[in-house]
Amino acid sequence: MKKLFACLLCVALLVGCSDPRLDASSEEAFEQSLEQVVEKMSEEEREDFAEALLIVMLHNITRD
Repeated sequence: MKKLFACLLCVALLVGCSDPRLDASSEEAFEQSLEQVVEKMSEEEREDFAEALLIVMLHNITRD
């Protein structure tokens, strides 16, 4: 589990430090920025990113 968390943290840091960035100010802004982020990724990076994003989203749901 620690290894997965470290991997997710690295992915988040890499994505957060580059342009374009994810804009979560609204659902529409998030969807547009998400498209811009993933269009420059390789297929493997897209899969890793999708998995990391899903884990973050599920973590936020289970915390409430």
